[in-house]
Amino acid sequence: MPFYIFAWIASFIYGVETILIKALSKHSVKNPWLLNYLWAAGGVFFIIPLAFIKKAGFPARWDIIIYSALANAIFSFTYMIALSKIDVSVFSPLFNFKTVFSVILGFIFLKEILTPIQIFFITVLFLTGFFVSMDEKFSIKSFFNKAVLILLFSALLYAVFSVLINQAVVINGYWTSNLWVSIVNLIFLSLTYPLFKKDLKTLKLVYALPLVIVVLAETIGNLASIKAFSENVGISSAIISVPFSMLMAIGLSFIWPNLLEKHKIKVYAVRILSASVMIYAALQLSR
Repeated sequence: MPFYIFAWIASFIYGVETILIKALSKHSVKNPWLLNYLWAAGGVFFIIPLAFIKKAGFPARWDIIIYSALANAIFSFTYMIALSKIDVSVFSPLFNFKTVFSVILGFIFLKEILTPIQIFFITVLFLTGFFVSMDEKFSIKSFFNKAVLILLFSALLYAVFSVLINQAVVINGYWTSNLWVSIVNLIFLSLTYPLFKKDLKTLKLVYALPLVIVVLAETIGNLASIKAFSENVGISSAIISVPFSMLMAIGLSFIWPNLLEKHKIKVYAVRILSASVMIYAALQLSR
């Protein structure tokens, strides 16, 4: 299948996963460090048998595996902390900033040229980011908070990870890269154990099923996205940035307002319009 099919599959699955993680962090596993570790550990559990079937081996180069895993580890816990503090309908479109960061990284490290039209769309993405974060107060201060800064840093790390995993797959192969990046990522995240060890006792069996679904979605999403990134980073990043989770969260707010979030229709109207502009700008940047 073409790489963009894998990117669309990853985009939709990541949307479902974001909704599930937000619900878990709000109602069940409230410690983001613990939820993040369970997320990563479950991914390793699923990827090992798949990689074994596909005859994954040891990497030809470990450095790119370690760099990719480190970027992924820092990305994942900043992602989890931001998601636990921000509405999904804000989180999802703001994550489009990763496309901006991908273009800027290409300019700085790969000596790619930034055209005037790219600079224009970067500006559009930045400005619409203010509006997508609006709440009932309609204050610009809603954008300038710690959680949003953590989210933007997470988006930057995702852009770095996308470039690194692209190179890892080229050098070491698809399944070998998937396997060892997942394992090394879990090793890095094990360093956060002191931040969640007390909350391990609060885990209940009833949380098992939603956690398994989240991890399964993450595994499928990662396999699809890495397949897409191995062939094309820019367009794949733009497709994966489509905020399916935002649309799901808004729909759920009318059906089940206590599950995730609830705002007035005018707030969601501003967020949807802003997100639409951000998606268009992100797609233009990736051409």
